[in-house]
Amino acid sequence: MYDAVSKKATLKYMKEKRENLNLNFPKGKKAIFKAYAQFRGMSLTELITQLIEADMEFHHYIPEEEKEDAE
Repeated sequence: MYDAVSKKATLKYMKEKRENLNLNFPKGKKAIFKAYAQFRGMSLTELITQLIEADMEFHHYIPEEEKEDAE
């Protein structure tokens, strides 16, 4: 059951651990992308994240904060 306490905990988690990114797609593309993500067994957020991370790895991109951690 999703009650007020659960909602408060969820909102606190989202504020502390997550960031929001708004994307604008051409009309109809969101549904296609979401269906494709479901076909792959993941959410649209997971798919987008996975694709960006794979592209970063392909191009040997290391974020500044990871470079600092390695030193």
